[in-house]
Amino acid sequence: MSDHVLRGENIEHGPLGDLQLAQGEAVGLRIWRDYTTSEKAARTRPYEIVGHASMGEMTVIIDRHPEELVEGGSFVIPPNTSHSYRIPIKATVIEATAPPARVAGTDLIDMERVTARGKQSQPLSRQPDVMG
Repeated sequence: MSDHVLRGENIEHGPLGDLQLAQGEAVGLRIWRDYTTSEKAARTRPYEIVGHASMGEMTVIIDRHPEELVEGGSFVIPPNTSHSYRIPIKATVIEATAPPARVAGTDLIDMERVTARGKQSQPLSRQPDVMG
């Protein structure tokens, strides 16, 4: 298999419940399937986030401005911009980050935070509330 093609059986589960679809040197692509979350505290990331609601509905809050997205809607969050999400009903969101979130290291920081919340693990059907 080429280094440039990733087949389904080789897709890795990310540390936060996402699937790491592909990662280049400048861009990472991941998907959050059947994801739900209450509104999370605003955060910033050192990378740009481009997202697409491929199934379901969500609210993305960028610089304290909420925007409702329905299936087929997309969003862009510039680097170092305050943002949050609210996804009350299961949705599937495709997200690209530039540079890749793994390279920026925030996935690891978030994973430590989720783990530190204690062994009060959530059921496997629900991912940790740390998207983006």
